[in-house]
Amino acid sequence: MKITITIILALFTISNGICQNEKLKNEFTINEFLDKEAKTGFIKRNPLIIYNGVPINKFKNINKDNIILKKKFNYPSSFPHNSKIMNQIFGDDANEGVISVEDRILLYCKKPPQTLWIVDDEIVNPDIFIRIEPKKIKKYSELNWVKRKNDSVYAYSHIYFIKTKTKN
Repeated sequence: MKITITIILALFTISNGICQNEKLKNEFTINEFLDKEAKTGFIKRNPLIIYNGVPINKFKNINKDNIILKKKFNYPSSFPHNSKIMNQIFGDDANEGVISVEDRILLYCKKPPQTLWIVDDEIVNPDIFIRIEPKKIKKYSELNWVKRKNDSVYAYSHIYFIKTKTKN
């Protein structure tokens, strides 16, 4: 089993190094990403910050010396302010939007995680999600979310979000 995991990680590392092009790199600190997303009006200035799938706090409530705010992340995701789905999942903390950042790789050895597909703030089935025409996609976000259950067990979920309409 250890050999299999080692081989998978080695192949992933090699393929990641070969496939990554510096021009395609998309690294941001949370501050930089927040500025970029807030300028578009997609999120507000005090979004909920999610780190490695765990809600940390609203942006303005995080200590400015926190290493998470200084670190650069590849491909952070954001979810819109006033999203009824994000509010159902994360409560009022998601009113001003959500920023999700990760610096880990998740490998699932058993059943796949629960998945939620959202198109224009409506939950849809995977068939509808997959049939969205690429030209209609204005924004795409993905979140690997860790939901705490019974104070000891974590359930992993994926949330995929597509925005096709131009209004927020």
